[in-house]
Amino acid sequence: MFAQNRRDFLKIATATPFVPGSLGAMGELALCCEDKSIRSMCEMCSSRCPMEARVVNGKVVALQGNAYDKAMGTSLCARGVAGISQLYDEQRLTQPLIRVGKRGENQWRVVSLEEALEYIATKLNHLKKTYGARSVIFSSKTGESYDMLRSFAYAFGSPNVFSHWSSCPIAIESAFEHTVGETMHRDFENANYILNFGHNLFEGLDIPLTKAMARFASNPSKKLVVFDPRFSLMASKANEWYPIKAGSDLAFVLSLLHVWIRDGKYDKKFCATLYHWL
Repeated sequence: MFAQNRRDFLKIATATPFVPGSLGAMGELALCCEDKSIRSMCEMCSSRCPMEARVVNGKVVALQGNAYDKAMGTSLCARGVAGISQLYDEQRLTQPLIRVGKRGENQWRVVSLEEALEYIATKLNHLKKTYGARSVIFSSKTGESYDMLRSFAYAFGSPNVFSHWSSCPIAIESAFEHTVGETMHRDFENANYILNFGHNLFEGLDIPLTKAMARFASNPSKKLVVFDPRFSLMASKANEWYPIKAGSDLAFVLSLLHVWIRDGKYDKKFCATLYHWL
């Protein structure tokens, strides 16, 4: 029978490479100190995954998904785990800086928040007076900060507001609104056949969707077909992979829809409950 005393166990634990949520991540703190878990929401991307922070002596030592969330479990993506650096990374910004040298020289001076706001206001007013308010584009992460920035941009006179929505979910949300009139959600659990166009969940950030897709791909009674110029992780899990030419996704989809409609190969009864143009 394998036996190991406490001292040897601690030697192994403290020598273990950093793995978030593991004993090696905390070293001897895991056994010698009281710790607690604080539940929160991850803000490293727009998914806002529920998570838990493990706190030892007032310091966060590990992050993981919220164990009470059935879709997440204790899983958290690499970006989410890296959120701990926002608290403790030595190179994180902790106070306003204004560049004093030429761009690229990396020369800065520390200023107060009041001076930083005054500097920004002066620059914005100059741009507005010289080129017009529409010459300015505002950018923010999705969430509460985006709503506030959008209100500020409109008050400033610029309709140009860019966020994660501008480059990712806006297409699918707009498509749903103009076809079925409301937001729809991907139901991997009840699907039998999935056509995937370059949506590489296994290298992404959405843990609940990734887990659902993993369960689907591992089910021998279901079929996953991936269209992607690159042999991605998603393609490696598929029953069939087609390396179509980059940018030809839409042409293929239109061709597929044309054949379905022309030959009547779609579920007419199902579509009649959602669409009125077929």
